[in-house]
Amino acid sequence: MEIIGSIITAVISGGWKLYLAALLASAALLFIPDWLITHLGLGEIKQTYRTYAGIALVASSSLLMVNLISFIGKIALKPWHHRQFTRHVHKALRELTPAEKDFLRDFIHGQANTVSAPINDGVAGGLAAKQIIYRSSNFSYGLEFQYNLQPVPRKLLSAHPELLD
Repeated sequence: MEIIGSIITAVISGGWKLYLAALLASAALLFIPDWLITHLGLGEIKQTYRTYAGIALVASSSLLMVNLISFIGKIALKPWHHRQFTRHVHKALRELTPAEKDFLRDFIHGQANTVSAPINDGVAGGLAAKQIIYRSSNFSYGLEFQYNLQPVPRKLLSAHPELLD
């Protein structure tokens, strides 16, 4: 029973290419004319495994359809997610503490692309948690990491530098 579970998990995590391959193979086995199936030497396989090919056809087409709907849903919702993220960042920028504003001034007023902060800097950690900045490298020079400003906050702060006053 454990083997069946692992096979089902592998098939589900296999992705759309595996589903498409199963769909094409099962459809070919079921719908290619009998004379061609016989000529290919697959006549006995078709008769023996017809039920399994039908199950594979239905399952793979269902999984492909779910993947397609999910993909279309992600594309359709992308502008909404971007708008929500922009609103979230704008709200976070309006509620910055004075220390956070000081940290961000170098990015906007100083035109810095990267700002260093100690590994134990709570301000940098808080801004990273709010998705305003990100650690640009996991390598540190001494006990400091390099941070960059996310594109959306950079755009908002460039348009509204008064948020840092």
